[in-house]
Amino acid sequence: MKYLNLIIFFSVLLITQVQYGQDKKIDKLEMLYDQGHYKLVYKKAEKLMTNEEYKDHPSPLVFHALSEYQLSRVNSKFSGSNAVYDYEKFQKLDSSQYYQTAYGNYIYDMKMGIAEEIRELNDKGEHEKAQVKYDTYNRLFGNVADFEELTTSQPVVEEPANEESVDVSKTRANLIKEAEKHVGTPYKYGGVSPDGFDCSGFTQYVFSKNGVGLPRTAGSQATAYEKVKIKDAQKGDLVFFGRNKNEISHVGIVYSNGEEGLKMIHASSSRGIMISNVDKDPYWSPKIQYAVKVVK
Repeated sequence: MKYLNLIIFFSVLLITQVQYGQDKKIDKLEMLYDQGHYKLVYKKAEKLMTNEEYKDHPSPLVFHALSEYQLSRVNSKFSGSNAVYDYEKFQKLDSSQYYQTAYGNYIYDMKMGIAEEIRELNDKGEHEKAQVKYDTYNRLFGNVADFEELTTSQPVVEEPANEESVDVSKTRANLIKEAEKHVGTPYKYGGVSPDGFDCSGFTQYVFSKNGVGLPRTAGSQATAYEKVKIKDAQKGDLVFFGRNKNEISHVGIVYSNGEEGLKMIHASSSRGIMISNVDKDPYWSPKIQYAVKVVK
């Protein structure tokens, strides 16, 4: 009986750890990049790219490209050409479209940087170099301002996807519609696709299908947007759970918030994508912390 109790204890502990699990190595890359530690990101991404487990994962490749690009702007030891080469390899991957949305803000910074370089070269009279870089810019990003417009005015580039808001109520409805499609999809540790989701992989995917890029982790999603009181949360907002406001471990999408209480659609480790009534759930109710408004 003693050994049985130990087995049960460690089984519960393992389930708890997996329940809100992310891919810590990928999460670390995003966190370090977000903090501006480009050299460290470059080294860690390069190491992951040689790891059999991550050789086909798009994240190390795109973070290797993005970090090398940022480093190349301040350190001649790093090559912008190599960064472009890696980014083009990333674009050829089957899952790149999803990750281009997920990491949209970081890619946007690279896009803005290259546009600025083109203008600087042209202003210095290095027109041929400016044209070559423009050709690269156009090849990478497409649908950009023509060379003359780009070099005679402020760079005309698209805003990041999560800055766009044409019809807020329609977007919120579309978020819920997309989320509902996946009810019953199994939970998968580190999952970011309809084959299986973890909590933040699910929210990131649903928003990406509506042209909105979210950070990868629940913790990053929690701090990236304007907080709202739970009573004011609307469908399509994100709602967060954890031990306290600084230790977020779970995220869901607000499904409704009315007379029946706050409902969320989320990735449950035991039942996959499901709709839960937070106010009536003895597990989630005491852990709720706050909501954030992504679409506004």
